[in-house]
Amino acid sequence: ASGREFALSAADYPGLTVWMSLECVGGSQFQRLNLIKGGPSTRMLIASHRNKFMDMLNVAFVVARVVKRNHGIICFELPGSCDYWKEPLLLRFISEFRLTIVDLDGCMFNLRSQKHDSEGVALRKHWRVATNSQHIADELGLRCSKDHEHVRICGTDTKFTERYTPEFAEAAHRAILKETIN
Repeated sequence: ASGREFALSAADYPGLTVWMSLECVGGSQFQRLNLIKGGPSTRMLIASHRNKFMDMLNVAFVVARVVKRNHGIICFELPGSCDYWKEPLLLRFISEFRLTIVDLDGCMFNLRSQKHDSEGVALRKHWRVATNSQHIADELGLRCSKDHEHVRICGTDTKFTERYTPEFAEAAHRAILKETIN
């Protein structure tokens, strides 16, 4: 079965929560600079990343419709600075499923530098989640308290911030449990 067929069959359960986190490479901050400074091959590569995102987002529409029909929870996550948040197709996705936008900072979920010279110092990764769950919005909507130091996300920390911290995952699971109980 294709990835699309698998996703559709997996989504067809009452009350299911679907967490969508698609590749954001073509919409990252660095691609803005690469589009200006890079040549034709760079622009073609970025265009291919963006096309792949749009293909995945079209599948996400189909899956989200199944989840919505079954009264489930839809969560869609990308970095907060990702250009894809401005894409008309993603804006239509948010509108169709009546999703609430939640901005959050990784430092509030114990996201810490792994680099030797700054190990353990907070990283203020800005994530954004679009969801139809108020419990998800309440649990995840934490912005930096500004009572701690941050280091700039670069080098090995950049790749590390692609993952969620255990604290982030626990907050999401608490919200899903609350949604299930209520």
